[in-house]
Amino acid sequence: MPKALALLLLHLSLLSSFSSAPLAAASTPQPAWEQKLQEGIEQLEKGQNQQAVKTLRAADKQAQGSCLECQLLLAKAQNRLGAWKDVVKLTEAALAKTNDPELRAGLYNEQGLALFAKSGDSAKDLTRAEDAFRQVLALTGGSSNAARFNLGYLLLKTSRDAEGVALLKEYLENEPKGTRSDEARDLVANPLRARTPMLPGFALTTLAGTVLKEEDLRGKVVLLDFWGTWCPPCVEAVPALRDLSRRLESKPFVLVSIAANETDEAALRQFIQRNEMLWPQVWDKDGVFTQKLKVPGYPTYILADPKGEIVFSDTGWGPGSEQRLLAKIKTTLQKAEKGAATP
Repeated sequence: MPKALALLLLHLSLLSSFSSAPLAAASTPQPAWEQKLQEGIEQLEKGQNQQAVKTLRAADKQAQGSCLECQLLLAKAQNRLGAWKDVVKLTEAALAKTNDPELRAGLYNEQGLALFAKSGDSAKDLTRAEDAFRQVLALTGGSSNAARFNLGYLLLKTSRDAEGVALLKEYLENEPKGTRSDEARDLVANPLRARTPMLPGFALTTLAGTVLKEEDLRGKVVLLDFWGTWCPPCVEAVPALRDLSRRLESKPFVLVSIAANETDEAALRQFIQRNEMLWPQVWDKDGVFTQKLKVPGYPTYILADPKGEIVFSDTGWGPGSEQRLLAKIKTTLQKAEKGAATP
């Protein structure tokens, strides 16, 4: 098995780190397919997933369909692109060709991720995904912590909280500062997060120096505004947001703006002051919170009800955006007030 693959299989998740170690000893020339495979690995390292798909397909074709390493990495790239049906089909075919436990673990992991991602409420897909993650744990002797997280999350999604929480606690014991440790802690604290889109736990320091915590905002309708001074549609939206914050000042409503991709704090503060943005302002300097919410573009608005459940999200600003956003906020406030009045 090529050295690059052996290193790669240490991380069985979509967030794997890819090795760029040479695929063959320097004393012997690499076959053309191995050179292509190496090129595909490097593209995956750089997040060039579309290019990686083409390269890895070419490598497998040069190997006359016998490069299972290419097929595993191709499944990984396709998972990143959301081509989940293709991943399921590819991994099924590849699993039938190998008894290698490391390869099988990697293929089952990608298959489980694809099945889980496309499942929706499909009991069949969720059952198959669960079986795939359990296969990964069995094939790795329980050493795949990524599969442990994935299985724990899936169990919570299917309302098997006791087993799911136990697995996530094991994940945290193994990796207290792992890639998804914060998410695991949020899920352990509130398993409902696996079944319902909710705001993650957070503690954000505003530019005014106060700390906003997710739990402190419970009981209020919360609108998160992800924006930047460098973003023309974001700037265009500021007057509407300013008006919105004033109109709803007496309501159980909080608007929080999170500035992303800003490099000059002084310029950011000047913009905020000049435009009378008097509601809480956060500078997401390292982009961690923005990434945590998987913000797809700017501006992005995420609206949560008093329980923290995300009820609406929208990206972009143009004709109709203000009316659409205000309507969603009013509806959420009305439901919240009606719920509070119910004995």
